[in-house]
Amino acid sequence: MMASNKIEPKITLDNEDRAAYIKERKTPTSQSKIASAAEVKSASSTNSLWLFLLLAIALGGYGASWWLYQQTQQQSQLITKAEGRIADLEQQLSATGEEMGESAVAMQVKVSGLVEKTDKLWTEMDKLWASAWRRNQSEIKSLNSKVLKQGKQVTANVKTAEQAAQQVTAIGTRTQTMQTNLAQLKQSVAQQDSQVRELKETLLLNQADSLQAETQLTAVKELLDKLEQQQKALAQQVQALSSNNTQANSQSVSAQVAGTAGQ
Repeated sequence: MMASNKIEPKITLDNEDRAAYIKERKTPTSQSKIASAAEVKSASSTNSLWLFLLLAIALGGYGASWWLYQQTQQQSQLITKAEGRIADLEQQLSATGEEMGESAVAMQVKVSGLVEKTDKLWTEMDKLWASAWRRNQSEIKSLNSKVLKQGKQVTANVKTAEQAAQQVTAIGTRTQTMQTNLAQLKQSVAQQDSQVRELKETLLLNQADSLQAETQLTAVKELLDKLEQQQKALAQQVQALSSNNTQANSQSVSAQVAGTAGQ
């Protein structure tokens, strides 16, 4: 950068040297002319290059200083805005602290009021509970008496049901006995029928002998009369057993109906 401030020295010839040079070369050649022109051009181009570099450096320094100035101004503006915001925040914080203190006092007042109201409500609830308990004692006693009565009634119904079940069991036993007797009577009737058939066969076989036949016929008639009487008696017994069975069944049904109605 310091080399750009140097000035190239110019070569100046004396009059004697110039005269001697002219004498020696009165007629310069084309090559010497071209060389001298090239030297002049190279010297001028070097000088213009250095001037361009100096201008570029000066412009760059000015632009850099201007950019730095703009950045400094922006930073100062940002700092000023930040300081303003900090001041606003400090004011808001101070106001918030005062409001929080006031709100804490108000909350304490509200809490104390709520505590007083809660105490009053608890006392009122105690009073209501005591009055309701005294009022419900009579109802509780009446309900207890009703429950005791219903328990006694249930016990009586259970006993009645047990008795009815025992009666039904006894009726079932009687029915089975009657059915057994009825079967035995039916067997005896069948036996008598077979005996009658045998007598009839005997009567037919003995018709040849009239005396014997008449005697046997009389005996057979008497026997038949007896058998008919026995058969009628057996039929009456069967009918009586059937009626007794029907009555027993009706009694068991009525007992079950009565037990159900009692429950």
